[in-house]
Amino acid sequence: MTLAVRSGRWLSRRIGQHWLALTFVLLVVIPVYALVAAVVVRSGLWHFHGGPFNDEQFKALLLFLGTALGTTATLIGLLVTRASAARSLAQQQLDTAVQALNLIRNDQGYAAKAVISGALATLVHLGHPVIAMRTLQTAWSSGDAVDVKTAVWLIDQVLASNASSASASDLIASKQEAVEMLNANLAQLVHDDRPGDVDWPMSAFAWPRHLDQQTSWRLLQTLLALLTRNPAEWWTRDGFTWSWTIYVLDQLVQDGSADPQLRSEAARYGKKLLEANPGDVNGPTRTVPRADVEARFARLSDDDAVSVLNLDETIAAWVADASR
Repeated sequence: MTLAVRSGRWLSRRIGQHWLALTFVLLVVIPVYALVAAVVVRSGLWHFHGGPFNDEQFKALLLFLGTALGTTATLIGLLVTRASAARSLAQQQLDTAVQALNLIRNDQGYAAKAVISGALATLVHLGHPVIAMRTLQTAWSSGDAVDVKTAVWLIDQVLASNASSASASDLIASKQEAVEMLNANLAQLVHDDRPGDVDWPMSAFAWPRHLDQQTSWRLLQTLLALLTRNPAEWWTRDGFTWSWTIYVLDQLVQDGSADPQLRSEAARYGKKLLEANPGDVNGPTRTVPRADVEARFARLSDDDAVSVLNLDETIAAWVADASR
């Protein structure tokens, strides 16, 4: 990431945090001072040589001092009020987060699934994604404390988030943990009694933005592991399709902000998977012409490069089985 991009994002965050004060300065303080300055200049107050002030100059001086003091007091009061409100809101959110955690477990064990789902969703939306993901990991691994669809929905909320009251490092850590949970629970994402039906985060269909490099590679690995976990016949037995995985790879290839090597790897495996998918590529809400996807994969794929994920044999075997 270039220095200019980082500086631009930092400036955008700073402006977003202090937009109210900046608006007040631009719309009130600057116009008032400009008007007062015009009055002072025309009154001759800034002429340092000459006799005592006359009545007009005294009035201009009083106007200048009164405006300066009044504006300063107003601005200080505005900033103090805003800071106090922010502290109060943060304390309320913390109290609510503690209450949400208390709802998850009771003396008899975990609460009902609906209660746990609501409590975890509250933590996410209050800007505590790290707490939510770690709590979800414990609840999910315990067995039946939380259902799969709720877990995937919560993971989706974290992956789609690009701002919260948590720090940037906490948000990165929560996304890493979210993807690791997907990878660790692949067996639960597929339904053996409903071939072709899987639970997958909606934001991961279009490839989530604001992922760090490590998390992006892990998510790509998880997607391909999910696909190759079952043969193509299992995916299409009840009328479903597996081509949505190619759609996800195509979305990653088109993401110019992603790691170039990651995009090339996605194109590499996407091109191979297209061999087993003669038709167009189906996404969650639209169908993409096969020729367009194939052209994008061909531009970015480097078959001579060493694969980072080292899944060439796995994908080749899966495609060969699907093409029979």
